[in-house]
Order: sequence, then C-alpha cells, then structure tokens
Amino acid sequence: APARDRRRRRLAEAARARLFVVQTNGPTSFVLREDGSRKTIRVSIGSVHSCTCGAREQPCKHVAFVMLRVFRLQPNDQRCWQSSLIDRELEALVELRARAAAAARVESRAWAGAPPEGGDGDGSTASDVARRPF
Repeated sequence: APARDRRRRRLAEAARARLFVVQTNGPTSFVLREDGSRKTIRVSIGSVHSCTCGAREQPCKHVAFVMLRVFRLQPNDQRCWQSSLIDRELEALVELRARAAAAARVESRAWAGAPPEGGDGDGSTASDVARRPF
C-alpha cells in the first residue's frame, strides 16, 4: 500500500505540475521545462521509461506528466504507472496521440472558418491555380 500511495501522489503532482513541452524529439521523446525554471528535463517513453531528473522511483512526475498530459491517459490507466511499455502499448499511444492531433487540426480549421486542407472551398487546389510569369 505505501508504494501505491507514493505512486498516486506522483500522478497527482504530475496532473497539477506547471510543466511545458519545449521540444519533441520524436513520437515518444520530449524535453520539458517547469514554469519559472531554465532547467530542462528529457523524458523518453518506451520499453524502459527514462527521465533525466534523477528520481529514484519511477514513474517520476515528469514521466507521469507525459503519460497524463501529453498522451492524455486517465490516472487509473495502468500505463500511467508502469515503468515500461511493450511495443503494442507504445504503438497504440503514438497512434492515439496522432489521431487526437489530426482531429484538433481539423477542428481548429473549422472553428476559424478556414476551408478544408488542399483548397479554398470552391473545389480547387493549389495545383489548379493559374501561374503567371514574373
């Protein structure tokens, strides 16, 4: 029970943390920075999660932050507190994040009143535009 309580505290801390993704080095590798700090933390999610914060217990708040806030898992999802993921779990996380990002792009374009990608709303595309010499 004590290990579970510590894990719950780290997940709660990660959910409240004022961390920002300042760089994405791949679909499962991130550079984070805490609000008000210049120090960056590198986090990689994979067959063994890693974080440069030096915390002895994993997942640390940075790994938990990536699982909760970047991959948008629920705190009760066992992948949040596992110290590693198998390939199938990792692929599913990356796919889920890619779908969410694509849906957000479509939604933001629709909200802004922009035409769908590839045209200006009249069925034409950039390749249909007449070209003129300079």
